[in-house]
Order: sequence, then structure tokens, then C-alpha cells
Amino acid sequence: MKKVILIVILLLVAGVVIAIINTDTSDVRTDSPSIDDRMPTNSEKFRGTITAYSTSCFADGICSVTVDDKMVVTTIGFRADKEVGRLIGVESIGDLENEIGSEAEVYALKQDDGTYTLYGDNRYYVLVYKGDVIGPKATTTSACYVGGCSSQVCSDRNDIASTCEWKEEYACYKTATCERQSNGTCGWTPSAGLTMCLEKAR
Repeated sequence: MKKVILIVILLLVAGVVIAIINTDTSDVRTDSPSIDDRMPTNSEKFRGTITAYSTSCFADGICSVTVDDKMVVTTIGFRADKEVGRLIGVESIGDLENEIGSEAEVYALKQDDGTYTLYGDNRYYVLVYKGDVIGPKATTTSACYVGGCSSQVCSDRNDIASTCEWKEEYACYKTATCERQSNGTCGWTPSAGLTMCLEKAR
């Protein structure tokens, strides 16, 4: 009799276990979400060449950097009501003046108007590669080209475009020399005349 009771108990326990195993758990996630899982679906990462920048946020406007033809908003005035990413590789937005033609990597939120912004998450960034080219290095014998809407960009690409915003200093590049520099990248060759012109324009 005891054996019969024991067998019945074992069968009941086995039935409970099987029922638990067969319970639908399709809505339960067992893996920890990665960073990408928590980011907005319209977050994008891309690389390109810095072609323009704006420091209008110093006057409560918008600061931005243009990488190829994609404008990335870095700061809106002194807004502090939302999380925002950061610039890496330069001290401030103003330092991008010396990085026109440099390569950059961007991780930002794409907006409905096609522009990008660092607002929305502190993991967004614009990483500036000073004097470096992402990917294979250009050979020192390849040509350098003048590009941009105001012919203000010197790079090793003949298809560089930029936003059309005129600055007095752009006129200084009309007589400057665009050629490969000692570090292997294309740039405007420093000269006393160019330095003096840029100082007067600013």
C-alpha cells in the first residue's frame, strides 16, 4: 500500500514539473539588453570628412559640425534640459576650425529633417581624428583638391561638399596653397600671408 501511495505522489510531482516546463514563456526575456537595445532605433553611426562647423550656440543659437553632407547639432544655446553627447578629440566646438578636412566618426540621433543631433543620450559623440584618415592611408603622392561651397576645404577628395555659409576668412584661401603636408594629409600650407589674412578676418 505504501508503495502505491509513493508512486501516486511521484506521478503527481512529475505532472506538476511537466506543466511548468510547458508553460508559455515567450514573453519573458532572459538575456540582458545591450546598449544598442536601449538606444532609439533611429540612432546612426557613420564616418566621413569634416567640411564645416558653426559656433552660433555662443549667441544662444545652434552649434554644429558637418561631416560630409550631414549636419550634426552638438549644442543648442546653453540648453541643459536633455541629455547630450560630446565632442571627442577637440577641446571645444571652436577648435574644429583647425580640423576642416579631418576625418570624424559620428554616433547620433537622426532627426525627421535629415540632420543629426547629439541630444537624447550622453553616449552620442563626434570623434575627431586629428590629421588622421580612417581606413587605408592616402599615399603621399596622391593629389590634393580644393572643395566646399566657398572653396575653403583642402582634402584628398575631389567631391567634398559643404554647407554654403560665408566667412571672411574663406577669402584668405583664394591665394593659399592646398597641398600634402609633412604629416601626409592634405591641408593649407602655412605662410605669413595666410596667417596675417586669417587674423585680420577674425
